[in-house]
Parts: sequence; structure tokens; C-alpha cells
Amino acid sequence: MRFSTVVFDSWYFSSKLVKFLESMGKDYVSEAKSNRTVCIDGKWIRLRDYANTLDLKSMKSYTVNGKTYFMKAITTRMKNAGIVKVIVSRRINSLKFFVTNRTDWKVKTIIGKYLRRWDIEVFHEELKQDGLKHLYQRKHATLLGTAKMSLLGELLLEISAINSMGNHLKIRKGTPEPRHKQVAISILTDLFKAIENKGRSFLDAILKSIEEPYRSTRNIYGGAINS
Repeated sequence: MRFSTVVFDSWYFSSKLVKFLESMGKDYVSEAKSNRTVCIDGKWIRLRDYANTLDLKSMKSYTVNGKTYFMKAITTRMKNAGIVKVIVSRRINSLKFFVTNRTDWKVKTIIGKYLRRWDIEVFHEELKQDGLKHLYQRKHATLLGTAKMSLLGELLLEISAINSMGNHLKIRKGTPEPRHKQVAISILTDLFKAIENKGRSFLDAILKSIEEPYRSTRNIYGGAINS
């Protein structure tokens, strides 16, 4: 796979992964836990302790997705990570730390790349719901095959859903989760309108099809509802 930058959360931020990525010539952006230590003025200090020394006057405001954050970027040495660029991000009831090996990148570039991680997170959650949560194969080849087939199946279903609903909905761009919600809301809206127009008999037919999902409803309500 041809990619240049890897993004991940603090759970995966380890010296082993960082060294591997750098050996492959890859860039990375990660969230860091508050107990990671950096060298400030010749002394090692935890990130949360360093953040406590900062006031808002020493930080710069940035607007990300309509929300304002106060951030401070420094290039320093981090234990088990080497020379990195660290961003301290503060908002009401929120304090986060981000790390990258690209010390030349600007703050907005770093944060923009990290935000792409959410697309991956949502897709990962969907895959776990569709069979990847429990894998019982033992051989690497079968594990890889199952993962590839699940990814391919999920992708085909996503494409099929968009194509089949394309004439009915104006599906906005974004991750699968908000698109699915949009589709569900539209379907419910149409259902409520149909019940309002056709009355109680239509609702009874809908309930009947839900209660007995394996029984044909072809002849119910003049064939308007098919299971």
C-alpha cells in the first residue's frame, strides 16, 4: 500500500512502532498520553506537568471544525521517541497532546492529518460488528484472507447502499456513520408519511411483517408491502 503518513491514538504510540515506521521512511502523527516525558530546558518533565506551566497567553488559538482550541507547539526530545514536534491542545475540560516526527510541519497540517484517524476508527468499528471481532483461524494466510474478504464485503455493501439510494437521497460526504443515520432518518420520514396517508391498515401491515419476518406479505395491503 502506497502511503506516506500513519495516524494512530495513544494506545499504539510505542517506541517499537515509531522505530519501525521511521525505518520504512514513513511519517506519523499520534496522540500521546499525559505521562510521556519530554526534555524542557535540559530537564525531563511529564507532558501534563509541562502543560500546567502554560497559560493561554503563551498559546495560539486555532479553529478546527468550528471549535476553538488553544495550542502550543514545541520541538523537543521525547523519551523512546527521539526528536519530535509536540502539540499541547487545550479546550474547556479537554487537554490533549499530539506528537509527530515531522518537526517541519505546521500545527494545522499536523491536526488536519490526525483528524483523518476518525474515518479509520469508524470503519474499524463497523468491521468488528461484521465478523472481525472474533477470528478463529490459526494460520496467517487464512487470517489475512478473512480480513481481506471482510474489507471487500464491507466496501461493496457501502457502494451498493449509496448507489441504490442515490436517486432517493442526496447523501452528503463523510464517514459511514453519519451517512447511515441520514439514510435511516429519510426512510423513517417516508414511513411516517405513508402511515399518515394510508391509515391504520398500512401500519398493521408493517407491524405484521415485523412480527413474522419469514412469512410472505405479498398479499397484504394489496401487495404494497413485501417481505
